[in-house]
Parts: sequence; structure tokens; C-alpha cells
Amino acid sequence: LYLTNGQTKEARTAFETAVKFDPNDDEFRSDLGGLYEKLGEREKALEQYRALAGLLEGLPQRKKELEQVQQRIELLMQ
Repeated sequence: LYLTNGQTKEARTAFETAVKFDPNDDEFRSDLGGLYEKLGEREKALEQYRALAGLLEGLPQRKKELEQVQQRIELLMQ
């Protein structure tokens, strides 16, 4: 909701709090990584995407999502 209203500071606070509350929630990690990427904070985005990849590894039903996250990581590392 914050992002759709252009409130990136509030969105950042909400996503960071959500990840601290539940670090194993893949949606929180994905959202926070995407926000960091949007803000140009490449290292922080990579940290979230790597954590997300770790959550998705070993879940065959989430293989496609894992591949997409790995592609994001590769792009950010260039």
C-alpha cells in the first residue's frame, strides 16, 4: 500500500519490520529486496535475494521462483 502511494520510506520501514518479525517469509524477503533494488541499494537487495534463494532451495514446487531469484542475483552482481 505504501509503495502504491509513493511512500517509499514508510514501505521500507514496514518491510524491514516484517522481515525482522518473520525472516523465513519469502514474500517479505522478496518485497524488501525489490524495494532496495528500486532505491538503488544493490548490496541490500542482494542480501535479501540471497536469503530468499536460501528459503526456496530444496522446494521442487518453487523451482521456477528460485530460478527467477537467481537471475535477479546474477543481474545485480554485474
